[in-house]
Amino acid sequence: MRAQFLRRARSSQSLGIESLERRFALSAAPAVMAVELGSSSWSEAFYDYLGDEGYGQFAYRIPAGSSQEQALPWTNLDRVYMSFSEDVNVDRADLAITGTNGKQYKTIDFFYDPRLLTARWTLAEPLGDADRVLLDLDANGINPVTDLDGNVLDGEWGNSTSGFSSGDGVAGGDFEFLITTLSGDVNGDDISSYFDFFDVYYSAGESANDPGFNPKYDADGSGVIDSADYYQILAKLGATVPLSAPLGLNDDAPTALGKSAFAIDDSAIDESFALSTFFDDNEDEIDDLSFEIASNSAPSLFDSVTIDEATGELIVNTAAGASGRALIELEATDSSGQSVIQSFVLDVDYANLAPQISHYLAVQEQGNVWAIKALITDPDEDTTGWIVEFYGVETARGTVYEDGWVEIRVELPPGASGYEWLFVHDSQNTYVWDWAWIGMT
Repeated sequence: MRAQFLRRARSSQSLGIESLERRFALSAAPAVMAVELGSSSWSEAFYDYLGDEGYGQFAYRIPAGSSQEQALPWTNLDRVYMSFSEDVNVDRADLAITGTNGKQYKTIDFFYDPRLLTARWTLAEPLGDADRVLLDLDANGINPVTDLDGNVLDGEWGNSTSGFSSGDGVAGGDFEFLITTLSGDVNGDDISSYFDFFDVYYSAGESANDPGFNPKYDADGSGVIDSADYYQILAKLGATVPLSAPLGLNDDAPTALGKSAFAIDDSAIDESFALSTFFDDNEDEIDDLSFEIASNSAPSLFDSVTIDEATGELIVNTAAGASGRALIELEATDSSGQSVIQSFVLDVDYANLAPQISHYLAVQEQGNVWAIKALITDPDEDTTGWIVEFYGVETARGTVYEDGWVEIRVELPPGASGYEWLFVHDSQNTYVWDWAWIGMT
């Protein structure tokens, strides 16, 4: 089943056009325009209700101003969405998420759609039942969020006072955004109590299709208020919002360069990678960070993969006669306990296969609006989330969705026509291209 963000993103033809138009009236630096929270467990009916009733474009939009830190009552929040003022370069490693009592929330998936100017991070576990959480989007690390011209994110934010968009008008400055979770606090009084329980109990049986449905009463986002929702409140009776500050509020997490790819052709030679090339930290020196191999998808390709603390290098010793591709994740942790993941795609004596473009089409829809779409596949990589580039009649970027298709929409001036070129590259920067004719022949 298509994930909710992907399904909702593809459902509106106008969004692609609007996002293209927004690029022409921008300040020098990109800004954050909205933050939304959701869950990989919420039902389609629940997501549809939130969108149809104006609670958010993709999930539940966090209000700005005095209501920003009002407790979120859901039990399974594991997705963070951020929307931007323009197309940006943003990566999984750009967002650090921390809570109270030294808690760090790690991400396991990332997706960005340039048409919608929105990124989605999926967490390894839901946010805590009672926590103060800091979302820290990087604007000063080794690979900060930038627009396509290299202008760094303008992220400054006053919690519970600022209004979107973020920033102070000058490029630079992390976007540090506080949210609060308190499962079962459906009435917003900062305690999970019998008042919350009875509110939900007497609403049991209502669904997202019913008038008067309150989404905060649906604790698990199933689309139906039932016993599972009010029993969860009973389990949390007396819980209150923590008073302590999130771990990252006064100490930035380390930052990482982002997924990097390398080819190793000679298995007889050890490859070394300087850690300072891939990591940075505002408060700690590289030598003060601790490193560990978080995962290795193909250990049989190597005799060893180690960290040389004396030289500050990742040392890769490939196995004799080995051939294949490995994804290695290296985790760096600072003195506060915050960490970041850097991914390496390593081809060991492996002939990379080029991506493929098929069914590249330009279809006229209504008036001068054209849908430009293609199927992107790759024999040795998952193409989901790839950013591809369009040039010609329209210059734009698009994202490959989980079904392999990429699609943008453009509105041509009356009588306009011409070629639209599509360029696609894989992790090893192997490029392929195709073209289509748009407009009247």
